[in-house]
Amino acid sequence: MQKCMCLRNTGRSRGFVGMDAEYIAGLFVVEGHQGHGTGHQLISEVKRKNRLSLHAYEKNAGAVAFYQAEGFHIENSMTEKETGEQEYRMVFHESDESKESCSK
Repeated sequence: MQKCMCLRNTGRSRGFVGMDAEYIAGLFVVEGHQGHGTGHQLISEVKRKNRLSLHAYEKNAGAVAFYQAEGFHIENSMTEKETGEQEYRMVFHESDESKESCSK
């Protein structure tokens, strides 16, 4: 099932996340709202699922770092057929985050 969640501020979109079951099909934050917690808010909402996955381009270091800071880890790396670009499959398990918070 596909689902989209949008955050708005005074009627204007700040960003959205598109889901297909437990797969994050896309997360977008409007320029001007980046770096102000919008992405974190969106990810926090979808983290209510026990397991999430997504793909991020290896060259998009900012996105990879963001997802890692949110508790995702790189499961594997592959070459995307359509673009020839390297991309990571990143996953989040609720139990992984619980282990991290207990060890701090």
